[in-house]
Amino acid sequence: MATSSKSSVCSTRSGKSSASSTSAARARARAEAAKVRASYASQEAKLKMEKATRAAQNQLETVRIDTELEVLTLQREADAAAVEAQVLEDAELAMHGAVERGGSESEKVKIERTSEYVNSQINLQNHSPSPLLSALPVAHVDSHNSFITWSPAVKDIKHAQSTKNKPKSEKADSMHLPATYLSDLSEGAIKSEVGRTSPIMNTPAKPYIAQYIPLASTPPQAEPLAQYLARRDLVNSGLYQFDDKPENYRSWYSSFTSAAREVHLTATQELDLMTKWLGKESGEMVKRIRSVHVNNPNLALHKAWERLRECYAAPEIIERSLFQRLDSFPRFSAKDHTKLRELGDLLMEIQGAKEDGYLTGLSYLDTSRGIAPIIDKLPYGLQDKWVTTGSCYKEGNYGRFPPFEYFCNFVCYEAKKRNDPSFMHQSSVTTAKPDRSIVKSFQTNKPISVHKTDVCATNDDPNKICPLHNKPHPLKKCRTFRNKPLDVRKAFLKEKGICFKCCSSISHLAKECKSSVKCSECGSNYHDVAMHPGPSPQAVKAPSPSQEDGGEGEDNSNNAVVNTSCTEVCGPSQWGRSCSKICLVKLYPEGSKDMAIKAYVILDDQSNRSLARPEFFELFNVESEQFSYHLRTCSGIIETSGKKAEGFQIESLDGKVLISLPPLIECHEIMNNRSEIPTPSAVLYQPHLRHIAKHIPELEPEAEILLLLGRDVIRAHKVRQQVNGPNNAPFAQRLDLGWVVIGEVCLGNVHRPTVNTFKTNVLESGRYSIFQPCTSFMQVKEMQQSGSTSSKATEKTLGQTVFSRTEHDNKPAPSVEDTVFLKIMDTNVYRNDANSWVAPLPFREPRRRLPNNKEQVVHRFTCLQRTLKRKPEMHQQYVAFMEKIFTNGHAEIALVLMRRRTSAVWSHPREHKWWDTIVPEFTPEQFIQNFRVSLESFEYICCRLKHVLERRNTNFRLCVPVKKRIAIALWKLATGSEYRSVSQLFGVGVSTVFNCVQDFCNAVIKVLLRVHIKFPDSRKLKEMADVFENRWNVPQCVGAIDGSHIPIIAPEKYPRDYFNRKGWHSIVMQAVVDGKGLFWDVCVGYPGSVHDAKVLRQSYLWKMLNDGQPLNQNKVHISGCDVGYYLIGDSAYPMQNWLMKPFPDTGRLTPQQQMFNLRMSSARSVVDLSFGRLKARWRCLLKRNDCKLELIKKMVLTCCVLHNICEEHGDDFSEDLSSVHVNMQPPVQALTEHGQPEGTDIRGALLDYFERQNSEIIQVTEIEVTV
Repeated sequence: MATSSKSSVCSTRSGKSSASSTSAARARARAEAAKVRASYASQEAKLKMEKATRAAQNQLETVRIDTELEVLTLQREADAAAVEAQVLEDAELAMHGAVERGGSESEKVKIERTSEYVNSQINLQNHSPSPLLSALPVAHVDSHNSFITWSPAVKDIKHAQSTKNKPKSEKADSMHLPATYLSDLSEGAIKSEVGRTSPIMNTPAKPYIAQYIPLASTPPQAEPLAQYLARRDLVNSGLYQFDDKPENYRSWYSSFTSAAREVHLTATQELDLMTKWLGKESGEMVKRIRSVHVNNPNLALHKAWERLRECYAAPEIIERSLFQRLDSFPRFSAKDHTKLRELGDLLMEIQGAKEDGYLTGLSYLDTSRGIAPIIDKLPYGLQDKWVTTGSCYKEGNYGRFPPFEYFCNFVCYEAKKRNDPSFMHQSSVTTAKPDRSIVKSFQTNKPISVHKTDVCATNDDPNKICPLHNKPHPLKKCRTFRNKPLDVRKAFLKEKGICFKCCSSISHLAKECKSSVKCSECGSNYHDVAMHPGPSPQAVKAPSPSQEDGGEGEDNSNNAVVNTSCTEVCGPSQWGRSCSKICLVKLYPEGSKDMAIKAYVILDDQSNRSLARPEFFELFNVESEQFSYHLRTCSGIIETSGKKAEGFQIESLDGKVLISLPPLIECHEIMNNRSEIPTPSAVLYQPHLRHIAKHIPELEPEAEILLLLGRDVIRAHKVRQQVNGPNNAPFAQRLDLGWVVIGEVCLGNVHRPTVNTFKTNVLESGRYSIFQPCTSFMQVKEMQQSGSTSSKATEKTLGQTVFSRTEHDNKPAPSVEDTVFLKIMDTNVYRNDANSWVAPLPFREPRRRLPNNKEQVVHRFTCLQRTLKRKPEMHQQYVAFMEKIFTNGHAEIALVLMRRRTSAVWSHPREHKWWDTIVPEFTPEQFIQNFRVSLESFEYICCRLKHVLERRNTNFRLCVPVKKRIAIALWKLATGSEYRSVSQLFGVGVSTVFNCVQDFCNAVIKVLLRVHIKFPDSRKLKEMADVFENRWNVPQCVGAIDGSHIPIIAPEKYPRDYFNRKGWHSIVMQAVVDGKGLFWDVCVGYPGSVHDAKVLRQSYLWKMLNDGQPLNQNKVHISGCDVGYYLIGDSAYPMQNWLMKPFPDTGRLTPQQQMFNLRMSSARSVVDLSFGRLKARWRCLLKRNDCKLELIKKMVLTCCVLHNICEEHGDDFSEDLSSVHVNMQPPVQALTEHGQPEGTDIRGALLDYFERQNSEIIQVTEIEVTV
């Protein structure tokens, strides 16, 4: 009994020891496995770091940190497992001592079986591995019903260590191998992992033993894997997509076949790869062929290659594609260097295909006709240069035309030279200039665009939408456009960029128009009927047949039936009610909730900034400086100004949402239509929106629409919930600020029309007005006493008989002439004493008395006397003829009138004494002082304009002579006097003065403008450059440019646009003068608020100098730079190769830069002097002109022409005239330019030239002092 008890105790201890030993072995195995994973993780970390380093340097730090974290995690697991194993081993050793003291035979048997199992595992290492196991990773053998025991060899450990030095590709292949190489294990160490036994296996059966296969005995079955990896790399990097262009097929075919040949693809694999890397059209073609020969991939592959060669490799197809690319290449300007390089690349590609010999049709390019279309695409400068280069080639090659290769090399050389980074400027045409208005911080000159939500986008097609009315009818059929004068129509088409010929497109000009048009009025094929000169023919409508009721018809306007529900929603208005995104919120400054007010805000996601009405600034007493900004709406861009408020918040009515507002800008253009505010009453009548009526607040009568929230408050626009309804029904959205309703909420679209009428009054001056005249005004007139005085109606009876009915109401009324005829018949037709009816003939009013034509009679009689004296025979015949008339009684001698009868006055008598008697006595000095031109210049102007201004005498009055008409216009321009004063001085009517001034300005612009103000030719440019160099020592300068403001009265349309920075209304005159002070380019008419730089960019001078480069000639080499002709401007103008400006004065200018600015300022003073002399001569440019805007522009041009005439004729200029400050111009607003502007190298060369010249002068002075 004791023995059995002892045996049971030992068996229990042995079981505990065995369990403890198993747990210790399992823990140790986990610890060792974790260490192995940690060691391999280190290798993987190095590989990842190497891969990250090669892929992108900027991700190296991130990869290193991630890998170190992975290694640290695995190391933590290994250390935890080691500690757990150590604890279990200590427990196992403690239990092992007890087992040794009380061991049994059964324990010894178990130890022996374990030893046998270990020896069998060791002996299995000498066996040859099976091919199946060698192809599989050992560590991945996973069996739920086997024991796995493994003992690695030392040589495998060395082999594992050697993998660290393998290339990346080999490491990638070995990364999935088992973690079996433990460098820290001693030889003979054995670890086992016990798995569960399968229930289908017998218990005494031997377990399945996983054999270890060394890496050195790996058979060559890994070849397909390497081949697969090679194919994958080939597909990812070796091939590129075919773009279905015939000229690229041969290169794609060569790369595809050479890459596919190295990996030995089958027909099916090659078809798959081909389909993947073909284009859209070619890929579809191969797919169709493959679907036909699905069972024979070899035949399908052959057919596919044959079809591709037919469609993309034929010489004719490739040649046609290349020629199409040449034809479609756009024409480019002289500064578009990128296009020149692209053309060179295209020509090199064609030359390469031509040298291949496969495309024989490209030999056509070796002829002059072949390359002529290509030459037309080059800038004019390169075309001239090619003519010179090609001519030199022909002279040196016995008249043979240059081949295409020579032309290709010429273009490539020019492209290389113009795209050289050493000589490129940042302000070239191909580089986009930075937008100065788009900056991060808010500035006063930042343009702000606002798109109103109630205005839809317009269509720019004039053939669909009329740009004059913005209505859906073509412009060429617009009657309003047709009724305008021809000059106005041309100006409108030019402003909108519409073709003058067809009036239907903005994509081309009249010279490029290919449309077939025909004028229905004159039959011309050069213009449409909309551009026909002269007024439009008035359509004559046939009169409607008379009706018994007078033709008025019945008035059925009051018979409309109005729906009650519609009236309750929309009100009794003419139009239906529409709701928009308007919310009721609380508005207050940040941190001052006690100042909160209720206000409505408009949510407009088309606006990029939030705006506020002026009432908002008054409610919160916000004071800030006024600043200007650009407001872009559907009607255009306007420049306005306003205040700015910051630090405000809006809160929803329930207090759940609080939004901080960005800076708010004052705007007067925010809509204030309270009828668009959604209300519960409007929502209740919509069945799909009734459930949200409780969430919409009632209309607040005291709350005003104060804000417009744009996209800078993006949270306010986010839709949290939306309720849609039927088509064309309003819908609702829940925003953070509350519910809004969008759409028409009208229920019947039936509304009673409302017509408002206003009584029109005629004022004393003859003007019509809807305002009631002043009742306190009294006017007394003397009236002749008559025998019977009519009684005046009292105020009570006034207006009572206006709408009284009579028996004649429904009868046709007689015409005016019929009424006059009936009156004559009633008053002048009577029966005389002989019972005969007497009536006046003709039945018309008595004709007016003819005017006194004594002057014409005397003139004709004088001419007759001179004729009779010159022809005696005619005199005798004339006397005989008159005697015969007197003898026959056909005429009688007129009696002598004793008293001269006063003729009827038909014109107002005027005084002509000043012009007829005083002006002819003027001395030359007095004539210049009064008319601002000398007698010589006056006679020159009269001679040139006589054929335009001369008028003919009539039978009623004598015309105003040409000299007097010109003198009237000169006096108006020289003094700026009112029309009434000029008419009194010259003895003519006010309208005559106006006609004289207008006719004179039109004649000067038509006849003299092109003679005295024109762009100089090459000889004139050379003379101008010599004048500037001799006077101011500035080489190659041909003119100075500046702007001047001409004061005007505020125009009726867009008065803000003409308000300049000085605070008065004006138009801008831009002028270029030469060294003698003569104008040779003038641009007049832009509003006073427009910047000088914008005026220049919009002028014809900018386009001409940038496109044609007329100043880019006769270049002079100055300080290492070729300098052509250029202009001088102030800091308001942009820097260009043909426009020099001073260095911006930032307070840090060098002495050389200050000298440069001083030299430029002295040379530019000629334009200021010219403006002073211009305005001193013609004082109409000094004060606010009361003429129309179009006439003012003509007057300014006329004054410029007269200025040049006076300067060319050497007219004396009184210095007393220039004593008046004639150039009170607004301050110059400097133009800020970013980067390196164009023309910097030329300014640097001039800077070096001035510095070197100054140093030479100093040296000469020092030598003179020494001597």
